[in-house]
Amino acid sequence: MKQNLEFLKPALSTTSFRRVWREALDKLSDMLWESVLMRYTFTTLGSAQFMRDLDALVALADRYFPAAFGASALGTILEGATVLNLPLKPAEGEMGLQQASDRFFKDNTEAKAALEELGIETLTPAHARQIVQKRAENQT
Repeated sequence: MKQNLEFLKPALSTTSFRRVWREALDKLSDMLWESVLMRYTFTTLGSAQFMRDLDALVALADRYFPAAFGASALGTILEGATVLNLPLKPAEGEMGLQQASDRFFKDNTEAKAALEELGIETLTPAHARQIVQKRAENQT
């Protein structure tokens, strides 16, 4: 991606450059959602690696675009990774995987409240339920 960004930046107008990369990041986000997040089961270490990889993509995009372009383009997958990365043993005042799972499955009102507490804006309760089920430690 870095090589493509370096090549296209001087070749395209700013508007075209942003549009091309916004579309590319949207497609990448969709692909990561369907082909990685929804397909595989993650351990704690696997979910942490997935988040680090997403953070690297965001950092790359933010080097070439102003103010959180990468984070906004990859927002939904980043929120999914946030839920996926909930700790097994949370620190005081934090929500852990088990507590979040219990709240997500209780009812939609409780699930929405839990998502709000986590600072998650775009995920639906149904998606949150699917994601917590992708953690190996949360499967029965």
